[in-house]
Amino acid sequence: MNKIYVWRFYFVLIVLALLLGVMLARALDLQVLNKEFYIEQGLQRFERVEEFKVARGNIVDRNGEPLAVSTPVTTIWADPRELKLEDLPAISKLSGVPLSVLKNRYDPKKHFIYIARQLAPADADLLMSQKFSGVYSVNEFKRFYPAGEIISQLIGFTDINDHGQEGLELEYETHLSGHDGSKSILKTRKGDAIRDVKMIEEAQAGEDIQLTIDLQLQYIAYKELKKATTKLHAQSGSIVILNIENNEILAMANMPSFNPNDRATLEGIGLRNRVLTNQYEPGSVMKTFTLAAALESGKFNEQSIIDVKPMRISGRSTVLEDPRYYGEIDLETILAKSSNVGVTKIALELGDQPMWRKFYELGFGQSSGLGFPGEVTGYLPNHEKWQEVQLSSLSFGYGITVTPMQLAQATSVIANEGVKLPVKLLKNNQYLTSAPETVMTKNNAKILKNMMKQVVEKGTGSKAALNNYSVAGKTGTARKVSSEGYIDDQHTATFIGFAPVEEPKIVVVVVIDSPQGELYGGGAVAAPVFSSVMQQALPLLNVIPKEAI
Repeated sequence: MNKIYVWRFYFVLIVLALLLGVMLARALDLQVLNKEFYIEQGLQRFERVEEFKVARGNIVDRNGEPLAVSTPVTTIWADPRELKLEDLPAISKLSGVPLSVLKNRYDPKKHFIYIARQLAPADADLLMSQKFSGVYSVNEFKRFYPAGEIISQLIGFTDINDHGQEGLELEYETHLSGHDGSKSILKTRKGDAIRDVKMIEEAQAGEDIQLTIDLQLQYIAYKELKKATTKLHAQSGSIVILNIENNEILAMANMPSFNPNDRATLEGIGLRNRVLTNQYEPGSVMKTFTLAAALESGKFNEQSIIDVKPMRISGRSTVLEDPRYYGEIDLETILAKSSNVGVTKIALELGDQPMWRKFYELGFGQSSGLGFPGEVTGYLPNHEKWQEVQLSSLSFGYGITVTPMQLAQATSVIANEGVKLPVKLLKNNQYLTSAPETVMTKNNAKILKNMMKQVVEKGTGSKAALNNYSVAGKTGTARKVSSEGYIDDQHTATFIGFAPVEEPKIVVVVVIDSPQGELYGGGAVAAPVFSSVMQQALPLLNVIPKEAI
């Protein structure tokens, strides 16, 4: 064989051997030596971590009626580096987002832009079916409120990311929100899923929350409150209903309100849950609790007689007098006629501490314990040295601020024969921080109950009367205060009460802020609302009328 051919043969053989060696070395590197490294690198390019949302817990009423639920929606987003500008008009049409908005969002330097948030799944599926380059979707949930404006301040709402912003949605965020899960999945370069690789974090669904609220009673309360505030051109109004047996809150309504399903018309004034966040001087309803302090002191009883002739008080420039002189009257008549002079004389004889202590024991000047965001405690003064004018004003509801909820709880003590119960908003509530407490003797509570009955039958609360049910209550009318002093033509009207008197079922407190026109007193504008609500509520609660007994 020619030497040249032999050399060529061995050269080719050596080259082939070297190539085979390189291939074997590469295979060894890929399959054995650095197998884990290359697997990891491959997964980094095609394996993706995908989060999946869990539904927020539902909020329901005592009967399971939905008050806040989560509905599935789809959010569309895009990677501008992959997105084609010529697709924007079609994407705009399908998403409903103006083309100008999409063009403003588009930035080729970004990795992520939103196309549309929270689309209906059907609309999102139609858009995604077009297979636009660089356009992706993620499944989310959107909050829906079936009761709308009827109970909006209590329930609150969530933001676009489904986080609680107001009301119970905020207060119980950690319970309602749950915990989103995540998993590792294999995807193609186009983003199509191939298969799940592993679960990274298990999802934990949000907890459902059941309230003590009765949606039927809530609707009645809101309807009557809205009717009254609209007719009276009032600035605002509040109403709360308590179940006397256990102090469960059956209804809590406010005006003005808002529809949490339509945020376009949302105004700050409608957000306030005034039952818990509005403190005001209540006026004559506090006479009820002044008499409670008087009876509990042992210095007064139902036969005590007070001469209510006009009197001059130290610190007051004018003589204190009632609209008419009632002569010498008992405590029942003082309450029925709402005598300022009568309760002032009682307060001055009692002294400051017995009155202050009883007011505090009844729940004034402290939180209800509900933990609602923004709840106020009101103001219960405790002066180092009390002047006569301060004690006098306190006895008939000035110089003290309260919330409608505090009034409801204090009224329930009388209805519940002297026992103060913690108010409840959650059914089977395990978060209660206080226990039942006796703050008034059973006998004195009964005496007060009968006195409040006379307020409706013979006194200032006649418009609170019901057909076939007995009612106990008290009116209150307070002038509103400004930086320049009390305003003569601006009032807050209040009515507190319960029914039936013999076996009380529910407490209702109505507050109308700044009613306009000739009628503005608690007996004239708040008592009729109380009556309308009670007349509809008691039959729903299966309370038997007197005529059927």
